[in-house]
Amino acid sequence: GPASEPQPEPTELEYSGFLHLDGALLDMSSWPRPYMRSEASAAIKVEGSRSFIDETLARKSDVHTMRDGPARHLLLDSFQRRLIHDALALARAMKRKLILPPLQCWSDRYWNALVRGRFPGVRADAQPLPFHCPFDHLFDNEKWAHSDAPIREHSFLDSHRVPDRDRNDSVRLVVRGAPAEARDHLGREPAVAARTLELSPGDDYAKAASALQQKGWGGAYVVKVGARSLELMCESLGSAKANAAFNKVVQRVLGIGEQIRYCDDADNRRWPGDARHPINCTWGFHRPPPLPEGSGGLLGVGASAPAACRTDAKEILAARFAEPERSWKGRGGESWSTQDRPGYLYHQYMNK
Repeated sequence: GPASEPQPEPTELEYSGFLHLDGALLDMSSWPRPYMRSEASAAIKVEGSRSFIDETLARKSDVHTMRDGPARHLLLDSFQRRLIHDALALARAMKRKLILPPLQCWSDRYWNALVRGRFPGVRADAQPLPFHCPFDHLFDNEKWAHSDAPIREHSFLDSHRVPDRDRNDSVRLVVRGAPAEARDHLGREPAVAARTLELSPGDDYAKAASALQQKGWGGAYVVKVGARSLELMCESLGSAKANAAFNKVVQRVLGIGEQIRYCDDADNRRWPGDARHPINCTWGFHRPPPLPEGSGGLLGVGASAPAACRTDAKEILAARFAEPERSWKGRGGESWSTQDRPGYLYHQYMNK
């Protein structure tokens, strides 16, 4: 077309087909009991009165019985967010676009103080938690639209514009020893695929892509994978170079611009009305751990030299449930999870 016409942004990869993350994302019935975690471990900032900050950073709770509110929402979403991150990596290895699962929220979003995760005046029986929430409750649409992380909505395959021959041209990826995939929170069963690709615990995303090609199934319209199989795979694209390239892409959509404030009535008994007490709030979201990319690493945080992947399913899951190390820095009315301040991250990202 004419030179004056806007040209599409170049993409690093050519995508063919889809990867569908389906079934239940979180199955808390299989989680450790009790499962004690620092309530602030999935937050990037805590702000407000000094007493609120200190108490929040010190408090540990059982995830199964934690009260509704910002901490529970951010903590449970961190598991959901990591699965989205891992599915993006698998999709990249296979050069496919990711069909998202339906997302859950354990708190609503509101510019003012919520009441146990709900809008003021909304009864608990009128809005059970968690609830099926829109994409922009958890992510920044604009960042994704201009990224090399192509996605489709969870109902994509339900569209009448997808012919049955494409919808049924499918491969189910399963990892040996993974539990059966359960229904998602909308009650939908994981779809039966025409073919099954079986992998071993600890196989990485590059190996999955290679195995798909070796079977002669690389042209399948959709590859389906459930969360229970996905979480048993090694979080690596097979090389430090590939991991670093992916980290740079995903940093845009999961590491920058996702800073969202949650304030809850339970943490603000003396606000408003008392000028000596600022509103107490918790900010999210913490990005999932970067893929290992060698010395230095993206932004200089969270990366180490690629190591041998674990192959024991119990060890893999134990590592995923381990509480991430967090250190906090700040003064006065705020404390930041170290090196996760948006300005710091953005400055480092733009200079890479």
